[in-house]
Amino acid sequence: MERDAGFSNSLPEYFMLTEEEMEEFRLEKSVTTAKSPEELQKLMVDENLSPIERACLLISTGQDVQRVCTIEHLPQLLESSEHKAAALSTVLPKLCTLLSGSMTSPQVLVSASEAFAKIVECSLVTNHVTTETILPIILSQLDNRDPSVGASWLDTLITILPFLPKDVVERLVLPVAILKGQLSQSVTSRMASCRLIGRMAKSFESRW
Repeated sequence: MERDAGFSNSLPEYFMLTEEEMEEFRLEKSVTTAKSPEELQKLMVDENLSPIERACLLISTGQDVQRVCTIEHLPQLLESSEHKAAALSTVLPKLCTLLSGSMTSPQVLVSASEAFAKIVECSLVTNHVTTETILPIILSQLDNRDPSVGASWLDTLITILPFLPKDVVERLVLPVAILKGQLSQSVTSRMASCRLIGRMAKSFESRW
C-alpha cells in the first residue's frame, strides 16, 4: 500500500473539534452508545494553550479521537520552523511513550504509522531521529496482535526503507525480515518477509 506523502502546509491554531468533526465522532462505528454532554465536554481544550502544549496534553490525556487528530498534524508541527524543535523534544517522545503502551487503541496506532511514514518521506527529521526513535517503534509493532495494525506498520517500514542508511537496513531490518521468513513462521509472516526483502534488494544491488 503506497502512502500519500502530501499534507497541508497550514498549521491549525489549535487542535479542537469543529462541529462537523463532533458529528463525525458521534457517528463513529466504534462508538456504540450516545455521548452525553459531560463526555463531549471532555473533548474541549483550552484555546489559550500553544500548539505544542496542546499536542502534549492531548497525546497524554486526550480521547482517542483527539489523539488521532493530534498525530495527523504532527508532520505539520515538524515542518514549522517555529515549532519543530519543541515538537522533537516534547511531542515526539510523548507519542513514542504512548505507542509503547499495551492499552493504546488500534486507531491511534494506525494513525501514528501513517504519520511516521509522512515524516520520514518528507525528511522532516534527521537520519539519527529516524534510526534511534522512529524505527524501533515501527519494528516493535510489526507483530501487533491486531493484524490490521501490524499490516499498517509493515506498510510504513516498506515505505521508509529507501530513506534509511544502508548499514541501518542491514543491521536492524534485514535480521527481522530473515526471521519472519522462517518456515516455522505463519504464511502472513513469510509474505511480509518477501515484501521486505524485495524492497531491500535495491539497497544491496551494488554488492551483487
